[in-house]
Amino acid sequence: MINNVSKKQFEDALHLENPSWTLDAVKKQAAEYLSLWDERLSDLLNTYLTSGIEQDFQHGEFSVLLIKALRHNCGFLYALSLMDAYMKDPLNGKALILRR
Repeated sequence: MINNVSKKQFEDALHLENPSWTLDAVKKQAAEYLSLWDERLSDLLNTYLTSGIEQDFQHGEFSVLLIKALRHNCGFLYALSLMDAYMKDPLNGKALILRR
């Protein structure tokens, strides 16, 4: 669970990254991410939301910025969601990161 970020800031950033999503979908996804994401991602998320700086974080064989590159420069928040999936289940997470 991530507690050190503003839900509104997170919703705004998520909406910028996914402009085709409805506001209801953005709010639901933001609430889900904040309640489920690994706490080790909280400082990266907080820094991104407050300053726009994309910091890197390494876990196992992947890092957040490597995930962005492998997923064709996907959004930072999407890369964080993939890193969270990898941290919770490395086999499934790796499949999600490397799928085409």
